Amino acid sequence: MFGNLSKHLEAKIYQKTLLPWMYTENFYSNGSIKDIISIIEYYSLPTPHGIYHQSRAILHNDTSDRLTEIMCPTLVMVGKEDILTPVAFSQQLANGINNAELVIIEGAGHGFLVESPHAVVEVMLQFLASDTSALIVST
Repeated sequence: MFGNLSKHLEAKIYQKTLLPWMYTENFYSNGSIKDIISIIEYYSLPTPHGIYHQSRAILHNDTSDRLTEIMCPTLVMVGKEDILTPVAFSQQLANGINNAELVIIEGAGHGFLVESPHAVVEVMLQFLASDTSALIVST
């Protein structure tokens, strides 16, 4: 998607360049983006080189024919406003996995874990509580 951009920008500038693709307009308007920029400037985040190769691996690796082999309850989550991996991709993933549950986080983008942490935690806890028998491991 971002082609060779990572080869032309310093790592922290590259990370900041990705931000409009990660979060919704609402996330920017409420001032939360300042926190994300602080994190980018302080922590060691994935390198542009790493992100470039990760995106290539995603684009060139198709394991959809093996989704039916997943035999455990599965939660698939996506932000409704995700422009990197749109909802349709998550719907396709959930449809390919037996007993998968798809949850679409309203008002969130690709970075829904950061953008909507309370909603994510609530969904995850409900999912884990819904089928505790799947969590029992026999020896």
